[in-house]
Amino acid sequence: MNSARLVGDVHALANAVRTSAAPHDVQEKVASLAREATALLQQYVSPPPYATEQLAPPRQRNLTWNPEDLRRTVPYSPLLGDLNPMAGRAKVVADGGAVRGSIVLSPIHAGPIGTAHGGVVAALFDELTSLAIMAAARIGYTKTLTVNYLRPTPLDGELSLWAHTAGPTGRIFLTSAEIRHAGKVTASAVAVHRAAGDRDAPVYPE
Repeated sequence: MNSARLVGDVHALANAVRTSAAPHDVQEKVASLAREATALLQQYVSPPPYATEQLAPPRQRNLTWNPEDLRRTVPYSPLLGDLNPMAGRAKVVADGGAVRGSIVLSPIHAGPIGTAHGGVVAALFDELTSLAIMAAARIGYTKTLTVNYLRPTPLDGELSLWAHTAGPTGRIFLTSAEIRHAGKVTASAVAVHRAAGDRDAPVYPE
């Protein structure tokens, strides 16, 4: 079994816990199994620091840029990473200077009835806009993120993702992003990032 399979199983468990009204004895059995599983994994925990790009940097000094599957670039990202059990089911690619893709969110991401939590939407924009700067071969750290919520962003439906940066203005990047469902924009964002170097340069100290 590889890590992605385990992450998928934990994701399914989290959603089952979120949506289950199981009786007390069943909850106790699941909790006992969860404690046992946690104890098994804790024998192999890597020490911090942690980052979206690597399990415990600096395993390698450079980012792994994979434009055909950006989940591989940020595998531990909270919403897009394929090695984070809280992430949605996502596909994200670099299309020239833009980032495009899709995601399906689940009950663990719920806010108002049947829709994604606003904080989840904002976090998704934070990840997308940062990747858009990487698509421009640079690195940027978020200074401000302004989100415009136009209509509810549904759970359990495929969402279209888009982000693009206008490029640097001095030490600042201005980046736009949108989430769409069934062709309609549910939310948009504008982000300001502080420039932090080139994507292909070492980002971790030796």
